[in-house]
Amino acid sequence: MAHGEGIVSELDKMIQDGQGKSHRFAETMVSQYYNFIHRLAVSILGDPTDADDVCQETFIDALFYIDRYSPGTNLKAWLSKIAVHKSMQVHRKRKIRGFYATVIRTSQVSLPRTPTPFEAVLEKEGSEQIWAAINALGEKHRIPVILYYVYDLKIREIADILEIPEGTVSSRLHHAIQKLENKLKGLVD
Repeated sequence: MAHGEGIVSELDKMIQDGQGKSHRFAETMVSQYYNFIHRLAVSILGDPTDADDVCQETFIDALFYIDRYSPGTNLKAWLSKIAVHKSMQVHRKRKIRGFYATVIRTSQVSLPRTPTPFEAVLEKEGSEQIWAAINALGEKHRIPVILYYVYDLKIREIADILEIPEGTVSSRLHHAIQKLENKLKGLVD
C-alpha cells in the first residue's frame, strides 16, 4: 500500500470512529494535503497570498463539514472541490474589484508572486504566453484546463469537483484547447 493510501485510510478510520473534528485528525489532514491544495489554489489564482487564504478556508470548511464527507471515497477530491470553489469566489471578487477600481481610476498594488513548479518549467518554453492564454480563458474553460493538464486529474474527478457532467468537462476541455491553439499558433510554429 502506498504512503498516501495509508494516510487516507487512517483519516477515514478516524472519521468513522467519531474523531473527524479532533486535533489529531486536523493535523494529519493538513499535513497530508496542504501542499497539494496550496499548489491548486496558486494555479487558479496566481497569487500565493490568496492561495494561503483559500487553503485556510478550505481546511476550516472541511473540518466544519466533515460529516458531509463519506469515508472510503476520495478525500483529496473532496478537499479539491472545496478549494476550487473558494478559489473561484476569490477570482470573482477580484474581477469585481478590478472593474470598480478601473471605474474610479485607482491604482492597484501588484503583489510579487512565486511561480509554481509547473510555471517555473514552462518559463523556459514560453510560459508567459501559455499562462497568458490560459488566464485569458473564461472561468468555465480555465479551471478544467488547470485541473486536467496541471494537476492530472481525471475527467470524472473534475466533474465531481465542479459538479457538472463528465461530458461537459470533456466539451469544455475540447473548446479550451481549440482556443489555446489559436492563441498560441505563433509560439508553436
